[in-house]
Amino acid sequence: MNPAEQILRALDLHLSGPAEVRLMGGAAMILGYGMARATEDADLLHSTAELEAMVESADLGHALARTNEDLSPLGLYLSHIWGPEQQILSRGWERACRPVRFDPPLSRLQVLVLGPVDLLLSKLCRADTGDLADIRWL
Repeated sequence: MNPAEQILRALDLHLSGPAEVRLMGGAAMILGYGMARATEDADLLHSTAELEAMVESADLGHALARTNEDLSPLGLYLSHIWGPEQQILSRGWERACRPVRFDPPLSRLQVLVLGPVDLLLSKLCRADTGDLADIRWL
């Protein structure tokens, strides 16, 4: 199992109810686009209202803490949660997100990845060597 999937399976295990996350970054490249690359984290993109709803309905704060405790010995983590206002995104970016399927399926967590244009735009914001390699691949 790749590290991105390991992170999301751990989060799924600790959620108390249904939740939907949007991935960006390396985890999105791996799970949404099939890129063979390493990652040690999963970056999420959510509005404050979406996060508050998941805290209420799925105890997201507790689930994140437990996920990071479980993954720490492996050097994996889930801690970067960006707001849409912190990224350069296309108009209608939410509609361009794509679902990720897992086998076996996750029990509580639905996972989406940014569409290719928005993933590219988000990577241009940092434009480090790894992001530029991701852009060339995408």
